[in-house]
Amino acid sequence: MKRKNLCFNIITLRYKRMKQTLLLSLVSTFIVFSPLYGQEVSTEVQTKNVLLEEFTGVNCGNCPDGHAIAHTLQRSHPDNIYVVAIHAGAYASGKPDLKTESGEELDQFFKAYEYGYPGGMINRRLFENEPLTVMSRAYWTKSAKQVCSEEAPVNVLQKATYDETSRILSVEVEGYWTKQIEQDFTPKLSVLWTQDNIIGFQNGSGQGDEYNHKHVLRGFLTPTLGEEIENKTKGHYFSKKYTVTLPDTIKGVAVKAEHINIISFVAAGNQEILNVTGGKPTYENMEKTLAANLTNPKIPVGARYGYNFFELYLENLSNQTLTKASFQITINDETYTSVWEGSIPPFSEEEIRIDVPEYQIASQNQYAIQLQTLNNEKVNPVSLSGEFANPTEATTHIAITLKTDAYIDENSFLLKDSNGKIVKELIPHPASESGEYKEECTLEKGEIYCFEIVDEWGDGIQQGFLKIHSDSKKLLAQEYNIKDFGYRSFFNISSEASNDGLKDMPLFVYCSATRTLHISHNSAAEMQFTLYTPAGQKTAIQREEASRIQIPPVQPGIYLLQWKQGNQNGVIKLNVQ
Repeated sequence: MKRKNLCFNIITLRYKRMKQTLLLSLVSTFIVFSPLYGQEVSTEVQTKNVLLEEFTGVNCGNCPDGHAIAHTLQRSHPDNIYVVAIHAGAYASGKPDLKTESGEELDQFFKAYEYGYPGGMINRRLFENEPLTVMSRAYWTKSAKQVCSEEAPVNVLQKATYDETSRILSVEVEGYWTKQIEQDFTPKLSVLWTQDNIIGFQNGSGQGDEYNHKHVLRGFLTPTLGEEIENKTKGHYFSKKYTVTLPDTIKGVAVKAEHINIISFVAAGNQEILNVTGGKPTYENMEKTLAANLTNPKIPVGARYGYNFFELYLENLSNQTLTKASFQITINDETYTSVWEGSIPPFSEEEIRIDVPEYQIASQNQYAIQLQTLNNEKVNPVSLSGEFANPTEATTHIAITLKTDAYIDENSFLLKDSNGKIVKELIPHPASESGEYKEECTLEKGEIYCFEIVDEWGDGIQQGFLKIHSDSKKLLAQEYNIKDFGYRSFFNISSEASNDGLKDMPLFVYCSATRTLHISHNSAAEMQFTLYTPAGQKTAIQREEASRIQIPPVQPGIYLLQWKQGNQNGVIKLNVQ
């Protein structure tokens, strides 16, 4: 009996020790990982977002140009670029008075007054060859591109709610350090709020007292230069909560909660911003009747048009999420109905596409797009209208000459049909080099096509040009000033091509079975060729004779062969098997 009790006691003791060890292990695990419990911020390494802080003023004649650049930047990457317009300094005095104490503090701290207005900071970075973090609007886009290509050491997530009954704005910010930072600084978190659609005077706008001020700084929920974060160690998680009661007015300007945005960012002390996020709050106890605005898309309808659809920005003016909208489209007195379905959050906007049946195109055309219903309810019928000419008459063979700029990787060069379907991608990615390219396209008679250039950043093709010829060398389109988000040229293929105009055109025929490219051109020997792998790396090639190129032993895939001859060049896509 005693031996049995002894065994029982030993087993009991071992069980208690195992239980204590297990409990200690669980407690340790909880201590290490408890900060991550319930977090929503990503722990994966992400690229940096951009904050443009624009110093401006209502009496600044050049500031509308800065506002336009800022607005284009924000529209180019709405989920990655955030803008705050800081009205400060002598040029901001006047009506409306949009100055704030925080704006004046930032103006003095970063010495924006020494540079002049408009001036801007991109993530508060001191870029190479710049004396101040505040710099000319000519460099905002270029600097934003650089920041967007970098990895962020910290991820930031923002959640905000606004209660219309109490007018309390609540913001919670989560952060997670994905990289170890060795520099000696104490990170700071800043949270601010801005307001759009403040109508008032703006010098240089040509709109008098009817100018629409956007992204206007209204205040901070943290100290102006931020609140210190105690730890920047890799793997560390932090969260902060803030509340503020929105005033009814600021210096006589009404504060409309539906027009506010919140921006949260982490900076290296009082200097460079390491990452930023932002957006609108969710709204509680607010009722706004279903309504919307219609505005022109990134690439508006131009002088000529031929697509079987229209694009526009649909701005939600209600507290409900828009999931459906119906439109009445009138083209030359013919009426069509179209329905859009999607999701646009409260008080937000999105570029949408509205399809229409194939319509009869005249030499001159009038169109009107009228909003009829939202979420199946009738609403105020706002509209968007304009005019366009018919597409240019062309033959079944066209030649496109395009001079690109140094940012060719930001552009897409697409040939599309009348429904917007891509027929051919010209100068396909990965892009080789900037320069002058020549492409040929054989098209179907009786169809309408569009050659479309899309610019990702909205700054156009700088120092470039476009020329399009028919096979008879007739000039169909020419453009030396490709601006903003892109350019479109429409063609109605009304006749067959003539072989007479093709004598000077090089013809390439690729045989995938033998991996041989045959060249039909009287000066083929003068052409230079460079082969690019699917990853964009150059590969040596053998040229056995002038009219034939042998592709070397390489892995199967889509390769790009660039050819050059004098001032002209082009790219051929090869499916190497």
